[in-house]
Amino acid sequence: MELLHYMEKTTDEAAKQCKSGRVKKLHERVHEVRVSEEFGVKYMQAWEEKMYERLEGREEGLAEGHASGLAEGRELGREEGHANGLAEGRELGREEGHASGLAEGRAEA
Repeated sequence: MELLHYMEKTTDEAAKQCKSGRVKKLHERVHEVRVSEEFGVKYMQAWEEKMYERLEGREEGLAEGHASGLAEGRELGREEGHANGLAEGRELGREEGHASGLAEGRAEA
């Protein structure tokens, strides 16, 4: 439990309240790392690299998503266009059939 408490509040006060020698040793190491300029520089470099990786990954994800959405949109557009073309063709066919029927009816009369 002491370790959990220390992990939640990694402070000098929390470390002093711990009876465990391991937790106190851990706190000493944490303190050394915090004040180490070398470690700070390495931490910032690692953080910066991760940030760039995330940005790059996000950009790749956006590009992949865009391409996927474009392909899906084109397919839906083709389907919609096909349906619209069928409807328009039916209407034109009706008009042509009507005109043909009128002409045929006039010829018989």
